[in-house]
Amino acid sequence: MNEYRIYVLSHDERVTAELEALFANDNAALQRAEDAYAGQYAAEVYDGERLVARLGGPFRLD
Repeated sequence: MNEYRIYVLSHDERVTAELEALFANDNAALQRAEDAYAGQYAAEVYDGERLVARLGGPFRLD
């Protein structure tokens, strides 16, 4: 089991929620992230410092 961090992001790239939890693998963490960001702009999933994936909207700096 690895400790993952899930950040839910608004359209202006601000963190609106953060979750830390243990998951068996990347797929389990990604499934939880899909639930966590429902109705929001995006979510990013990290395993330590490794970005596993970004779900939802593309990264923007505007």
